[in-house]
This record gives sequence, structure tokens and C-alpha cells, in this order.
Amino acid sequence: MSAERAWDGLVRPCGRVPLPQSFAYGEALAGLGRRVARLAGPGGAVVAQAACRWIGALPLVLVSRGPLSVPGQDAAAAAWDLARAVREQFGRGLLLWSPPRPPQSCRLPVVTGHATCWIDLAPSPAVLRAALDGKWRNQLLRAEAQCLVVRERHHGPELAWLAARHRQHRREVGFRALPLSFLERIAAHSPGCRDRLVLVALAGGQPVAGIWLQIHHGSATYLIGYADREGRRLDAMRLLLWRGMLALQERGVRWLDLGGIATDRAPGLTRFKLGMGGSVSVEAGTYFRPLLR
Repeated sequence: MSAERAWDGLVRPCGRVPLPQSFAYGEALAGLGRRVARLAGPGGAVVAQAACRWIGALPLVLVSRGPLSVPGQDAAAAAWDLARAVREQFGRGLLLWSPPRPPQSCRLPVVTGHATCWIDLAPSPAVLRAALDGKWRNQLLRAEAQCLVVRERHHGPELAWLAARHRQHRREVGFRALPLSFLERIAAHSPGCRDRLVLVALAGGQPVAGIWLQIHHGSATYLIGYADREGRRLDAMRLLLWRGMLALQERGVRWLDLGGIATDRAPGLTRFKLGMGGSVSVEAGTYFRPLLR
């Protein structure tokens, strides 16, 4: 059995799988020189992907958006099992981890919890559509009435257009996101359409909007979304995301992570994501623990 299939077998029973706990994400980090370990305690006591870098001779181990929630395990046991697994794998060092629930062994997080919006794709398309906010659904109807053509693309000029516009937009607006170079590393470990869904909307034969949804272990993450002025006028992003939800559902994907939300820094984007009918999830935060004995 390949390492990817073995990890997939461990994480799928945990339900929602965030991108940093995916196999392709770990491989991308390893390509940057990080030491990556996939931790699995006896009987599935802990399931977590950890990445290590060194501060001098001391390892700093980061478990981003993990460990995953093992069915039937409480937060205190998860924190203990993770610390033991990290100590066995990396030796004495420092641990930063971000569990879904607060561990009793730590009082306060050193970083506040990540907030995101998850969409459960199990219901029928009719139920998913009914769950959309009324204004969102009306604007989707408007987009469907436009002369937009939606195509799936994994190479070629339309994908290059999306990458270039994302890079430019990120530089101009200054929003925090994974750099395109790192996303390309993830793509290199998820070839073809099995693990990536890239949709582009065209008007008059020209691309006006695009999205990249990364598929991992029964979940998916909204990585890139861009619409130019014409795409925004035509509400192309709503059409792409709706088509993307249906396409993910057809591929057996259960959960879609729409990415971070922040009502203070990006209220408009937050309202847009919440209008898609998902549920808000706020993680416990990032905790610090020295493992020096």
C-alpha cells in the first residue's frame, strides 16, 4: 500500500479534513526542506500530520489545524496522545498545534482560532440550493441567465490566466493566502482532475472568472477565486461555485471548506461565503507546549 493510500485510510474516518492535514500538503512542505511526519497512535489514538523546522538544534514542530478529531476521543486525551507521538518522532523540542477543541492541559492559545465555513455536500442538489441565502440564490439565477460558458481546465492559457490574475490580485490587495508557488507544489502532488477541480467561466470566448477547489481525502478546499470586472458584473463566481459544489458531490466529496472568514477584515467576502449555506466552525486556537523531558 502506498503512503498516500495509507494516510487516506486513517484520515477519512475523521470526517472533515482540513487542507494542512492532507497528503499533498505534507509533500509540498517536504519539498521545501521540512521534515514531515504522519503520526498515528496505536488504535488510531492520534491522527496528525506534523512538519518540523529547527531553531538551532531544537526542533519546532507544527501541527496545523490538527490533530484530526478521532471519533470517541476527548480533547484532553488527544493532547496527551499528540505530545507523546511528537516526542517519540522528533525527540525533545517545541510543539505548536491547533486542535478543533480546547485541550484541558493548556489554559490559553498563543494564536486565536481559525474561523471558516464548511458546506456539507451530502444533501441533494435541491436541498443545497434551498439552503442558499435568498439574495445569493437570486444572483445565482441571474448568472445562470447570462451567456457564460463554464469549462474545467487543468492546463493551457485559461489556467495560466487564472494563476496570473490571482498573483496580481494578491499583490495589489495584500490579502493573506498561500503563495501560488506553494499551491503549484500541491498541484504537482495531485496530478490530473482526481484531486483538483479548476473551473473557468468564459464570456464571449474570454475568461472572466475562475476557481480552484483542491480535493483531499473526501473533503475539498476553496483555494483560489478570481473574477475580473466583467465576471463580477455577470455574477460569474456564484455560477462557478455552485457548479463546483455539484461537481464535487458527483465525485463523492462530502465536505467543502470555503476558507477563512473574518467579519472585521473582510466583511463582504465573509457575507458571500456565509450566503452559500454552510456552517461556521471556529477552531480552538494554536497552543504551545515544550517537550523537553
